Amino acid sequence: MIFEMQYHTSQSFALKNGKLHRLYERFRDPTTSQSEKQQIFLEMQNLSAKLDEPKLITSIREKK
Repeated sequence: MIFEMQYHTSQSFALKNGKLHRLYERFRDPTTSQSEKQQIFLEMQNLSAKLDEPKLITSIREKK
């Protein structure tokens, strides 16, 4: 079984439940054009890239 575990800071949680969620809903809407999806995807990436990196994030290791 493969799953994803998300660790949020207050900053990333607010973004996820606010602007990113609204953009994601537009992205997954079947009526959204491919060109608009590309713009939305880039905007989501840019917003996420502005998040501060959590302290000690490198201490979390992938389990195999």
